[in-house]
Amino acid sequence: MNRLRVRPAAGPTAALAVLSVLGAHLLSPGAAPPGAAAEGAAPLAGLFDNTAVTADGAPATGDLDGRGGSLAEADLTAAGWSRGARITVNGTTYTRAEVPPGWPDNVLAAGQSVAIGGRGTALGFLATATGGPATGSGTVHYSDGSSSSYELTVGDWAAGSAAVAALTLPHRHTPSGTVPAEARLYAVAVPIDRGRTVSAVTLPRLRGDRYDRAPTLHVFDLAVRNTADAPGGRVWEAAWTASTGSASAVPESDGWTDRTLRMVVHPNLAGRTVRIRLTNALSPVPVTFGRVTLAVQADHGAARAAPVPLTFAGRGRTTVPAGGDAYSDPIDLPVAEGDELLVSIHLPGRVLVAARHPWALSTSYTTASGAGDHSTDTGGAAFTGQMSYWAFLAGVDLATANGRGTVVALGDSQTDGAHTRPDADHRWPDLCAADLHRTAPGTGIANAGLSANSLLTDSTGSAGAAALNRLDRDVFAQPDARTLVLYEGINDITLHDASAQALTAGIREIAALAHAHGMRVVVATIPPFGGSARWTQEREEVRQRVNSYIRSSRDFDAHTDFDLATRDPAAPERLRDGVHDPHDHLHFDDAGTRLLADTLAPTLAEVLARGGPAGR
Repeated sequence: MNRLRVRPAAGPTAALAVLSVLGAHLLSPGAAPPGAAAEGAAPLAGLFDNTAVTADGAPATGDLDGRGGSLAEADLTAAGWSRGARITVNGTTYTRAEVPPGWPDNVLAAGQSVAIGGRGTALGFLATATGGPATGSGTVHYSDGSSSSYELTVGDWAAGSAAVAALTLPHRHTPSGTVPAEARLYAVAVPIDRGRTVSAVTLPRLRGDRYDRAPTLHVFDLAVRNTADAPGGRVWEAAWTASTGSASAVPESDGWTDRTLRMVVHPNLAGRTVRIRLTNALSPVPVTFGRVTLAVQADHGAARAAPVPLTFAGRGRTTVPAGGDAYSDPIDLPVAEGDELLVSIHLPGRVLVAARHPWALSTSYTTASGAGDHSTDTGGAAFTGQMSYWAFLAGVDLATANGRGTVVALGDSQTDGAHTRPDADHRWPDLCAADLHRTAPGTGIANAGLSANSLLTDSTGSAGAAALNRLDRDVFAQPDARTLVLYEGINDITLHDASAQALTAGIREIAALAHAHGMRVVVATIPPFGGSARWTQEREEVRQRVNSYIRSSRDFDAHTDFDLATRDPAAPERLRDGVHDPHDHLHFDDAGTRLLADTLAPTLAEVLARGGPAGR
C-alpha cells in the first residue's frame, strides 16, 4: 500500500503529540481485501482483554502496566468519568465502558479488527500506553471496500505529558494500595477520508511477550469525529475561538458560587444558525453550567434583545467532565457582520478551577458570587464586576453553505492580539477575516493564538502545550478546518534557544500533519526583534535561517512574508517604526497587526481560490 508516513523529529518535536498520517485508499497488488477485516470485526467491548480500573479496596484485581498498577475508580468517578459516561474531547465523543472495576475494560492493541461505523474527519482513540509512549500503525476500513492507513503515538500513563493528556488523575493503584502519583488517559485522533463511511478499524500490532520489553497500547474506546455537519445540509464553521492555555484557580479564594459570567466575543462570520462550544479542558474536576444564553451585545454588559437560552443534548443544565467539552444545540439567532455577542453562563455550584484563555483583550462581565442566575437579563446592571479573560468558552460556530471551510490561525501572542488596543478587535485574524470578506465572502478565521506559546516546548503555565502538541485540540477539531496559517517560532528562539534545525523540522512536521488532515498550509516568516532585551546575534542568525527555509520550502502550500513587510529597510534586524510597541521592540500595535493582515490576505485569498486537495 502506498502510504505517507511522518515520524516525530528528533529533539523537542518528539514530544507526546497526537501524531497521525493519512495513507492511500487503495490496496497494493496482492494485499488482502479491506472487506476481509470488516467482515471479521467485532465490537471493541467484545475484545476487552485487560483490566485497567480497580476499586480502592481491591487494587490487586487489575494490571494495567504488567506490575499490578491500575487506575482508581474513585478518581474517575470524581472527575465525571463514571461508568457509562459520555465524554467529548476535542470534538470526539467517547463512552466509558459500563464495566465494574476489576473487570476487563480495555484492549491491548495487537492487530485486532474492531467494528465501528460513521462518517467524519477523524477517528478518535481513547487510550493510554505503558512501558513508555507507544507508536504503531493500523488501518481504517470503509464500507465501499477501500482503506487508509494511520500511525499514532500515545503517551505513557505514568510519565506522559499532562499538557496533552485528556485526563490526569491524582492517584495510582498498586498491589499494595493507593499511591499519590499521577495517571493519564489520552484522546488521540487520526485523519480519515471525510467522504467515506468507516466500517472497521485494524488496531496497531504492538503487544509484546512481556509488558516490560516493549511499550503497550491500551484502547478504551474508538469513535468517529464529525464537528462539521450542520442542519439543512450546511456545514459549521468557526466564527470565533479561544484556545485554552490552562485550567487555573479562580481569582476569589472562596471560588465562584451561584454567579453569572457574561463574556463578550467578536465573531468574524455572519449567519443565523449558531452554536457554542464550552470547555473544561485541562481541569481536574467536572463543572456544572446551570443555564447558558446567547445574545447580541448592545453596550457593555447589556444585550440588544432578550438573551436566548441554549440547550445541550436537549437539556438546559449540563455537567462537563474534567478535560471534556460540550456543544450546544443549534439555535436561530441572526448575527450580522460587526456584531459582538454576549455569552452568559450561570455557575450554580462552587467553582474553584476554570479553563481559561488569559489574554482576551476584551472586557467581559460578572456578577458577584451569590447573586444568582442573571443569564437571561437583557440589561447589564447585575454585572458589577469585570473580567479580562475568557473562562470555559472555546468557540462560537455558524452554519454556512459556502464550502470554503474554516481557516485556523495557529500562533503565539502576535496572533492572540499582542499589544493592540483592548476592546477594539484588532487582532490580525479579525482584520484579515474582514479583508477576506471582500474576496472570499463567508470565510471565517479561527484564532488559535496563545500568548507566550512555543512551537516545540510545552508550558506548565498559561502558555499551554506546544503548537505541535495542541494541533488536534486547536486545529484539526475545529469545524470543517480546511486551511492552516502557522505563525510561530519567536518564543522558541527567544525563550528556549531552539536551533534552526529543530524549528524547521517542527514546521515541516506540522505541515505534513495538516496535509494529512486535508488542510492547506500557509507559513509566515518570523519578524525581527532587534532592540528587544531578548535579542542576540546568535538568535538573529537562527531567525534568518528559519526564514530562509520558509521562503524556499515546498513543504507547504504558500508562505507569507511578515518579516519583509515589517522590518526596517535600513536595519533589517529591527521592526520599522510605527508598527510595534516601542518599549519592547517585539509586539505589534494596532498598525502592526493591520500590516500583518493586509500582507497575508492576498496570499490567503489565492490559496482559498485554488480549491482542490491540499498539499503539493
